[in-house]
Amino acid sequence: MTVSVSRATQLRVVVREETPILPRIAFVLISVASIAGAVFTGTDLGVHGAFLIVRWFALWVTALAGGFLAWRLFYLRATEADAQPDAVSRYNTAAISRAAWLGRFLAIGTVLGSAGPWAATYLADRPALRVALSVDALLLAIALTVGIARRSVAFAAAAACAGQLVGWAYADAGLGVDGVVRLAHLTAFTLWLGGALWNIAVAMPVGRQHATMDAVIVQAHQLDRFRWVVRVALPTIIGTGLVMAGAYRTLPMSWWSRYPGVLIPIKVAIIVALVVVFITCPLFRQCSPVKGVCAIEDLSESAEPQPAAPRLVDNRRVPCAIGLIRADEAMRTVPPGAALEIRSRDVYAPIEIRLWAERHGYRMESLRRAGIWPRRYHVFIVRRPEE
Repeated sequence: MTVSVSRATQLRVVVREETPILPRIAFVLISVASIAGAVFTGTDLGVHGAFLIVRWFALWVTALAGGFLAWRLFYLRATEADAQPDAVSRYNTAAISRAAWLGRFLAIGTVLGSAGPWAATYLADRPALRVALSVDALLLAIALTVGIARRSVAFAAAAACAGQLVGWAYADAGLGVDGVVRLAHLTAFTLWLGGALWNIAVAMPVGRQHATMDAVIVQAHQLDRFRWVVRVALPTIIGTGLVMAGAYRTLPMSWWSRYPGVLIPIKVAIIVALVVVFITCPLFRQCSPVKGVCAIEDLSESAEPQPAAPRLVDNRRVPCAIGLIRADEAMRTVPPGAALEIRSRDVYAPIEIRLWAERHGYRMESLRRAGIWPRRYHVFIVRRPEE
């Protein structure tokens, strides 16, 4: 992907109001497929009841952290072709800051996931392995809590995550070919699931905040690296899954139609759905709300210079009345024709900000909801008229 400097100056970045749904659907499908697979293998290994969910959660949160760290360490680069170094640095700094914040939530999940080995009843006669897996999970949680902004800490977290994958593969399938196949399956799942989390929770929101040509190029390069990983991970998941399921191919059809055998065709159906989503996502430009991340050609040409990003007034932690005062003060400082982005959690903000804008002759260009419940909030774009 190359973009000439002269052409870049003629391109205008457009941010869609709606958030793409297909990446979220893919994330849910991967997670559901992991439940089906973990419950099947757990049942086959003698795990029952709630212990199946505890074991699955340990694997799931490890995968979230592992793929998340892979994006942080390998897809995110200090320099990108066709992008200005300072713009790359600004985008990466914002992305890493948000990732470090999210990593601390993953740390909580990892602490809870440290109970997974104790739910794996088939490890009762291998206490050393149980302890090693639990301690390694806690070390991963510590690294995530310290913060993955520093590469050294991120590498330490990735090493702990790799230890989890190797340990679980050995616990489930032992050494030899079976263990290697199991490790490949878990690794492919990890790279896909955690990468999907980064795209949804880091790349998309940070991309909205950095709607510049250089930032689009950076996002496109990073997303393309993730896509190549998925192109390898997807057939790996399918291939290793078929190899592991091969031991059951001689069983009668009745076994495949009832629990736990039915979980295998369910997982296969979900994987097929994931293939469809993976193919259609770029076709429908669902990879990002920022046009151009899926394909640079989508950027609309404009002879006019690209408008400056709206100034941000974050009122999410203040009452609406105080927020209006802050917004009014900020609007007085922006130049004519410039815009203000106002964020608020106040339930009456849509009414009060609209009335405030009308009273002062400002134009409210858009209103949308952002964030995840229970921390959803309103986002307003209010523009000051030209004088």
